[in-house]
Amino acid sequence: MKKLLTVSFLAFATLALTGCVAASIPTGNYVAQSYTKAEGNALLGEFSYLPGEYGRVQPNQIQNKAIGPILLDDNVENLVRQATALELRQSGINVGNGHLRLDGTVEEFLADDVGYNVDWRYRINYRLINLKNHTTLLNRDYTVSLRTPKLAASLSDIAPRINKPIAQGFKQFIEDPEVQRIFKENQ
Repeated sequence: MKKLLTVSFLAFATLALTGCVAASIPTGNYVAQSYTKAEGNALLGEFSYLPGEYGRVQPNQIQNKAIGPILLDDNVENLVRQATALELRQSGINVGNGHLRLDGTVEEFLADDVGYNVDWRYRINYRLINLKNHTTLLNRDYTVSLRTPKLAASLSDIAPRINKPIAQGFKQFIEDPEVQRIFKENQ
């Protein structure tokens, strides 16, 4: 009986830990989700990921609370920059032209993945800078909190759950009346 319990425990521990093995999550298939339309032009500027810069996590790692790290196949700042470019185009903003530059700083990207669901917290600071006179027209944080199911069949099933907070952060940005006004007035 003791031997059976030991074997059962080892089997359970092995299964539990294999779910926590670090593997890179593919992020190259981001699909723009914005339906809010805007008019204007923007240059994509610098993007950064503060938890990665401060050494709290690796540059390609999302902060999380469970045992295993959530590693992406690219740095978080690159994923968010690419997603922002796709969302801007989807919204009607002409990316690569004009005198407005959009910078972004990911201040927090956390997955509380202890339990049955994943509670996401994502905070990004977007800045719109007028390059004609070097003034900051907008410097604002956008915060997303949402819950997604934890179960996923494969690593590629996790990517859409990672993309969701990014898309929601952009949605808050593009729907901000101040952002709409700035784009319209600076065409």
